[in-house]
Amino acid sequence: MKYYLKMSADEIHLVFKEWNQGELNSYLIEITSDILAFKDTDGNPLVDKILPDKRVLENGLLLLH
Repeated sequence: MKYYLKMSADEIHLVFKEWNQGELNSYLIEITSDILAFKDTDGNPLVDKILPDKRVLENGLLLLH
């Protein structure tokens, strides 16, 4: 949503919040919404400070070290 729809973390948070109030109501949707809404001490979304690994974007797999 961020890269393809050019949405901000706050906009994506609102989408997930809306989804969680409907048929998609689930714990995972709820915590995703909460994570997207979380702000760092400077007031900016913390999720924007997490840098994506290029390998994750290419193949969809998360590599844990």
